[in-house]
Amino acid sequence: MCGMAAALILAAAGANAATEQQRLTANPPQPGTWFGTSVAVSGSTAAVGHRFGTAPQGVAGAGSVSLYE
Repeated sequence: MCGMAAALILAAAGANAATEQQRLTANPPQPGTWFGTSVAVSGSTAAVGHRFGTAPQGVAGAGSVSLYE
């Protein structure tokens, strides 16, 4: 995924279907960061990676992770 991407939380809706429960996006949106390249879920917490994000210290290209609960 590149550009303005999202990570989707889906719930099974039968054998071959799923319904979208929630859409996670970067805040603030950062075009071209590959948001959602990696995702980890544990309980009610999701960690979504930005491969080319900007770290809090302002280091461009360092990548970052957003946490959602």
